[in-house]
Amino acid sequence: MKKRANSPVLPSFEKFRTDFLRVLKDHYAAESLIPIILKDKVLSKQCAALLWPCVNNSSAHLAEISKKWWAYWDSELKVAIRGAKALENIYTKFDSKPRRVKFMNKLRWDLFVKQRKLIALPSKALGRDRDWTSVLRAKDNLESLVCKPLPYPTLAALLNAAYVASGQKNKEHTAQAIRMALTRLSRRLS
Repeated sequence: MKKRANSPVLPSFEKFRTDFLRVLKDHYAAESLIPIILKDKVLSKQCAALLWPCVNNSSAHLAEISKKWWAYWDSELKVAIRGAKALENIYTKFDSKPRRVKFMNKLRWDLFVKQRKLIALPSKALGRDRDWTSVLRAKDNLESLVCKPLPYPTLAALLNAAYVASGQKNKEHTAQAIRMALTRLSRRLS
């Protein structure tokens, strides 16, 4: 797989975890749940593991696979629809078989329905600027680990620390932007 010239080389998970905890301690210790996370070694390791997928470009890789998958099935459905139409014409004009024509018509209609479902998949269903599913998963898992709701400012601090630790220059995620993105995602998923 080709690497893009502008994408940074990501550190190993061990280096990321060490840097992530250092950035949290140095810059975000004032957030409500960060001291609780930093005090517990197991929880801090789990927190780093949950945020690693949010910043390691796995969502970009999955998006690329998704585009290829969509293109493949779109092409296959177009070919199948043309084939069903051709068979319908053959059984109508060349060899009069009304039952087969009716079956081919049903088959073509079924393929049209499948094609519409494929086209109806929203192009940015999982987020406007990124796939937010990994962030939602991290938030849900962290809430179950700390047995408290995770405030959006704390989630923003964790996500920003993860980007700094991974060496990526990314825009600062605000609590409000994260809340809006996760709310929008939750609505689409339900």
